Amino acid sequence: MMKIMKTKVIIFCVLLSLYSSCASQNIFGTYKKEMKYIHYTLELRSDSTFFIKKQNLSMRLIVPNCEGKFYVKNNTIFFICDEEPPLSLKALTPDYWDDREFKAVILNNKKLKYGNLILKRTKGKE
Repeated sequence: MMKIMKTKVIIFCVLLSLYSSCASQNIFGTYKKEMKYIHYTLELRSDSTFFIKKQNLSMRLIVPNCEGKFYVKNNTIFFICDEEPPLSLKALTPDYWDDREFKAVILNNKKLKYGNLILKRTKGKE
């Protein structure tokens, strides 16, 4: 009986520290990188879902985008896009986001590094 209680306390402490770690990073919100012809927008939601889009200003109608789930491990956010369309539809879908799984590094509570881009938070909880 004592061993079960000890195990429950340990599990509770581990879960509490994981929650505190994510909450202290406070990553939820909207991040952007705007260059001359291309704008990136990433929205991180508190329910562990995200939306990312890459807008090419010279081709206004074609906006590659992706929605899915993310999780945080240490200082890295791992993204997994929702289910892929069938191969036949990919060729017909100019808004298809090629990287179905990707990651970003948390630099601080206002900046993420995605590839060689620095995305800055524009909206979110401080």
